[in-house]
Amino acid sequence: TMSMSGDDDDDEDDDVVDLTNTLLSGAPTNLQDPVFSRWGTVLAAAGVLVHNYMVVFFIAKMVKETNKSGSYAWQLACAMISLMNNKSEPEFSGPVFSLDEFIDSFTADGATEYENNESLPTIEAGNSPIFYTALCFLDGFNKAFVEKHYNWQLQDNPILGKNTSGQMVCYLLERAYIMNSELKKLENGGWRDMPEFLLFRSAMEGIAEGDDGTSYFKKFVDTFFERYRLSFELHVLANWLNENTFHYGLGGTPAVAKEIARWIVDFERIVASMPESDDDDSDDGLVDDDQSEFEFSDVTVNLSKYHKMGSEEIEVNLRKLMRFVTTNVDRNVVSKQTFVIEHMDHIRRLAGTEGVVDMWNHEAPEGSRKRKIIETTWGHGNEYHDYKPFARAIWQQIMIHAHHQQRCELFVQMCNLVSQAGMTEARRSSRALIVSILIRTFNAWGLERRQETVRKENAERIARGEKTKPVPARLWGSHKADLFGQYLEGFFKKVDAAKVELKEKDADAYDRVVKRMKSNDKKASAEERRALITQYKSNMSGNWTHYKAEEARGIEKTALMQGGVLFRLLTMKHNMMDHVEAEIKARGIKMSAAQRRDFSIAEKRSLIRKNEFQARVVEEKELKEAQVTYFKPKSSLMKGFINRQAAILKAESDIDNS
Repeated sequence: TMSMSGDDDDDEDDDVVDLTNTLLSGAPTNLQDPVFSRWGTVLAAAGVLVHNYMVVFFIAKMVKETNKSGSYAWQLACAMISLMNNKSEPEFSGPVFSLDEFIDSFTADGATEYENNESLPTIEAGNSPIFYTALCFLDGFNKAFVEKHYNWQLQDNPILGKNTSGQMVCYLLERAYIMNSELKKLENGGWRDMPEFLLFRSAMEGIAEGDDGTSYFKKFVDTFFERYRLSFELHVLANWLNENTFHYGLGGTPAVAKEIARWIVDFERIVASMPESDDDDSDDGLVDDDQSEFEFSDVTVNLSKYHKMGSEEIEVNLRKLMRFVTTNVDRNVVSKQTFVIEHMDHIRRLAGTEGVVDMWNHEAPEGSRKRKIIETTWGHGNEYHDYKPFARAIWQQIMIHAHHQQRCELFVQMCNLVSQAGMTEARRSSRALIVSILIRTFNAWGLERRQETVRKENAERIARGEKTKPVPARLWGSHKADLFGQYLEGFFKKVDAAKVELKEKDADAYDRVVKRMKSNDKKASAEERRALITQYKSNMSGNWTHYKAEEARGIEKTALMQGGVLFRLLTMKHNMMDHVEAEIKARGIKMSAAQRRDFSIAEKRSLIRKNEFQARVVEEKELKEAQVTYFKPKSSLMKGFINRQAAILKAESDIDNS
């Protein structure tokens, strides 16, 4: 905005103060560190950092100057600067791009501009920040793969309607195939042509050759996909393609549901054709009998209705999809599920129809909120079959299951959200109660009553020959205020009754809560904020002190990236005594005959750790012996253990082996 008065500077300063006060008062506090096991934290944070890289750099500088040397905030700022500080003034191969333009390329607007034009500045080899380059890859992976599948899981079930996030179990078989196909494309190098990885490919131009340069990042990409594949198969495929829940797919996309039904009915045929046996377990192992010969329909199906997340249609080969999802599934186990046994007649009819039966084709007549089932695919005449009991069973017994618990965690997250303004426990709990008990329940209550009112008014309009009004999808305007007053009237009657009951049990409890909520002890004052702003301005304009803690320290490699052996695996459980002794000999570590005979494997392992520490601390000055978690083997016996180590780690499924 532009001011027409003569006090433009004063007005601008006031605007800055107001904006800063807003930012500071709304700034989140007590945030947990992003971790890979927490939904949407690490990769989302990587994206923010990539597109605001230089902004974050200077914020870290400001925090370092503002806080006392050695304080926790100072340590964090120095660590961040050290990580980002590979090159402070990169030089470009062409004269077109200045340092300012380079900084602009790190901002959200600058990065977007370069992405749209598909042209980025050429950076001299060795000048790309290592940390930034790695983040660009993670950001690209997030945008190309994780983000859309993450958002898909947060969707409402299209059959159940609103507020059904997490009830997508019927579609997990199909989603597993879609995700696996996309992940395979990335693993096979498809990321090299994807626009989502444009920033990473550009940053790689500034990475020098060598073990800490291009060779490192080649292994970085390969190792990342290897570890992600392991995690994906363990936590996604193993759960979504589970034999005990495989029949949930009968409520999924109609074409897929029919193939599952055909597959189950075919197994029933196999069992019926086998000789009878008195042994109840005689059919164990039938998974191998004729299963490989079963031919799924070789047709292309469109899964977009339940899986589309953008503008691109999702079409797959049904035979390939079904072969993938049934590869490790025992039909004998699937056929013994209670749901399958109880509804086998419907499953047979579903499998035997000439076309595809759609049990979920619903339409709501105009002016009504109740949808009617369209039965055109259920057959005609003698071929008609009533699938309503089967659809109802799927709805009540399968769709009710949640594949994630985020709707429950909404309340947990809400408590964290309302605590971000620095409130005490009583106030944040009260706000959470207000939102969950009052606001959410009112919205559903009020909308239902407003819609009912409009429907009645529309019926009267139709009788008078007038045009009807649309039934509202949300509350707004004067109607919302009026209904809220009505709702509160009934709500506070319950509140008054609760107060009476509370005072009967503890006369002072209510007064204590009110007093705590009225207290100003935990509120930040405006004067403190203004003083902080002044201090920030002073620190940003003055001379900065340079500390060794903020200097670049190079790449810290994990055992997987370095080709090392983890000390924690050198145990008798893995029969490693001969390997340890061979490594001690190869390193020239002196031991007496008594030590060689009497030392345990843990004591001998400590000798190797000490030797490795002494070799590395020459260059890594701040390294502590306890931080040495792996070593590069020198003996041929220990080198041969690396392949076995990979198998052990895969079995452990320990994603973080650093």
